[in-house]
Amino acid sequence: MSAIPSVKNQQKITKVSAIDKFALGILFLFMSTGNLYLLPSGTPQISHYLLFTGVITLIFARFLEGRLIWERAGAVAFIFGMFTFFINMIYFIFIPDRIFLLSSFFYVFDALVFIFIIMLFRSYPKKTLNLIYIGLCISIFTEVVAVLFFPEVYGGRANGTFNNPNQLAYWTIFTASILILVRAHTGLRWYDLALLIILLWLQTVALSKAGLISYLILLLGLLFYRVIPAAYRLTFGAISVFVVILIVFNISFVANTARQFDNISNAIDRLEGIGNEKDDSLRYRGYYRPLEYPQYLLTGAGEGGYHRFFDMTHDEIHSGLVNIIFSYGIFGFLIFLSFLYYVTRRAPPVFLLILCVITLNGLTHQNVRFTYFWITMAVAYGVYWVRVEDKENQSQSAGPINEFISPTVEADKAVAKTTI
Repeated sequence: MSAIPSVKNQQKITKVSAIDKFALGILFLFMSTGNLYLLPSGTPQISHYLLFTGVITLIFARFLEGRLIWERAGAVAFIFGMFTFFINMIYFIFIPDRIFLLSSFFYVFDALVFIFIIMLFRSYPKKTLNLIYIGLCISIFTEVVAVLFFPEVYGGRANGTFNNPNQLAYWTIFTASILILVRAHTGLRWYDLALLIILLWLQTVALSKAGLISYLILLLGLLFYRVIPAAYRLTFGAISVFVVILIVFNISFVANTARQFDNISNAIDRLEGIGNEKDDSLRYRGYYRPLEYPQYLLTGAGEGGYHRFFDMTHDEIHSGLVNIIFSYGIFGFLIFLSFLYYVTRRAPPVFLLILCVITLNGLTHQNVRFTYFWITMAVAYGVYWVRVEDKENQSQSAGPINEFISPTVEADKAVAKTTI
């Protein structure tokens, strides 16, 4: 073990190695194509296999070079992944259900994806940020094309490039979250706001109740953060006041006008139906299972072998956090909370809003096993290195006098403590 070199020495990599170029290219390809679901749900997609090659190649190469750096958040993410693997393998020995294997694969894989991305952020902050942003733009474009020209409708709801509308809905939330985090240090441009509006439109065609509510909260919450320029906030505020006044004095006109647009009308109908469908109940979502089977709360029941549970679902729990509590017990849940804590410490302030929105959406959907969840966490953690690089550039341009008060001195104290 040896101490990590200074942030300045780590970040100023003038030549990108062939392996690092390969890793950056793989990340770009995944961000561009990760929304293309060509294989059945519940199994890795082609883009996952592609990303796996980049993850393993970079981590193994860094290990051989002696540059494998363990961030605390990355270490805790890996511990969580291995803990889920340990719990699921124990149950698999006695209950040979392949779902145990798939669940373990996704958590370990996603933990490695998190480590992979923050490794790239440490070495190439701006390159990594820009590739993620461009990849997101491409994926949004392909999603819009799929919805407009190759519609595949499931019960009146659009699938897009996914296998079901709910996948499209929470992909939209994670894509918007990553987009906001990418711009956290510079602020959203007008074309970023246009992308957010396009993603809102995708939410209205997916017609997920949890997705619509979560996304609207995300947009409204942004008004309280500096990531939205002041001029845009004032404009939106003025429009909001005008709309509120119009609603108060002529609500029937506003309602009838809104109903003229099919997407808005469908979204209103969908939201008005909350509580009237079977899947709206807590029992259907699996919330009662931890209460009905308390013997699993300490060590967890694993993810699989659902025939053991005689409730309404006979399936996985449809809630990210509740599923972690029940499947991996109190210990697994505490490890997961520790991971979120370390990410939040490094993340920009707007991440608190994003985390609340993701958690809200996860109350009715299993979104923690979705790779984009871990990518969102990695971007929230990794943009720290972009801020450090910007401060270093400002320090260097200020001249040698200011080097004595360079922000990298404090930054060095905040980075991971050891390297292999």
